[in-house]
Amino acid sequence: MGINLQQPVDDELEVSLFGPGTGECIVAHLGCGDWMVVDSCTPVKSSSPIAVSYLNSLGVSLENVKVIVVTHFHDDHIKGLCSLVEQCPNAMIYISSALNVEESFAYLRSFNKDKGVMDEDLPSAHELNRLLDIALENRQRIKFAVESLTVYEKGSCRVRALSPSHEAVGQARIDFGKMLNESIGKFKKLANKLTPNLCAVALHITDGHNSFLLGSDLEVSSDARLGWDAVLSSDTLPVETAGIFKVPHHGSITGHSDNVVATMLADSPLSIVTCMNTHHLPNPNDLLRIKGFSSSVFHTTEPLIKPPKRDKQVEEVLATLVIKRKVVSGAIGHIQVRTHQGRLVVQVNEYASQAA
Repeated sequence: MGINLQQPVDDELEVSLFGPGTGECIVAHLGCGDWMVVDSCTPVKSSSPIAVSYLNSLGVSLENVKVIVVTHFHDDHIKGLCSLVEQCPNAMIYISSALNVEESFAYLRSFNKDKGVMDEDLPSAHELNRLLDIALENRQRIKFAVESLTVYEKGSCRVRALSPSHEAVGQARIDFGKMLNESIGKFKKLANKLTPNLCAVALHITDGHNSFLLGSDLEVSSDARLGWDAVLSSDTLPVETAGIFKVPHHGSITGHSDNVVATMLADSPLSIVTCMNTHHLPNPNDLLRIKGFSSSVFHTTEPLIKPPKRDKQVEEVLATLVIKRKVVSGAIGHIQVRTHQGRLVVQVNEYASQAA
């Protein structure tokens, strides 16, 4: 069952999910030759974005990429991002409205001649600053995503941001303001520490017949004004339930909400998930939970439950030479889901597979 390298026809939606074991990118056909890219990843030892390679293999001009969404600035979601933006001259770029403090300084730095206001060793801030510089040079526009914002609409297809919530955006600005002025105590702080995952941009795609819910790394929260809890309480929650679910946060329990399953998903949806080897996600219990509400589950690579076994002498030598180790995979798994004549067609490459 190989990947279909014929371009989808005008009325076909597609979501292709890529993951190299730690990393994530989504390439979506929105109809009529228009494409969207969500986040970015690259093969190991390569700086070339997988989205560019895939679209080239389809014979799709990068000028047809109309939207690029950066859900949040974690390393596993932004590798190759600036190269991607440089090569897609017609793309509107959306980033979360809820920038953390370091990212806010990076934004300020891009419009300030004094380049000393940012710590360039912070990966998220450095990447955001490069992204802004590129966008300004090429006259591309940066927009800020927030709940209920329509990021694309043409014909019957509509893509809406479900997050971050307005409260998350407000808290991010308070955090930034506090760094500039410690006298803002009159503002009431939210109970939760605001993390990038609680500010990640989740997306809903629909053409009126088929709907996709792309969960990014959005997590649940004990505060009803943040994360999935805020999505569920929104007055503008999409009425179309999704038959295809990109499971949030690599299948982790921190991204799971029973209410999302009951309210936002169709009965027994098709679920797709990227693995994160560095955190051993999804774990066996995660997969059991996801299978419990899904018709089928596909993962981009085989979940790494534990490090591979090595010869005892090799382990002893490594222990004396290396402070910290992680398993690195060079292969990018690819799950391609297309709507075709009223049905879903799922194709995978040799590294991706259906969960047993």
